Amino acid sequence: MGFDRYCFVPPVNHSEVIVVLWNNNAIHATVSLKEHRAIHMLVHDIENLTNSTSLGIYVPVQTREKNAFWEHLLQLHDA
Repeated sequence: MGFDRYCFVPPVNHSEVIVVLWNNNAIHATVSLKEHRAIHMLVHDIENLTNSTSLGIYVPVQTREKNAFWEHLLQLHDA
């Protein structure tokens, strides 16, 4: 597929896989936090000299778990 870097969260019960792919010649990415359902990354765009954050998530479908996950993300945002 042409990507030279990747990060992933292994599947749970054969589902909920998160995979992030990128080319290191275009951006430099650093994984700042890798969790059961999320990958948090700091991204530096080499061409535009800009920094950003990226979050790849897999939101659970069960209401109870979904609500707990959103609360967890809010807590990370406030930290």
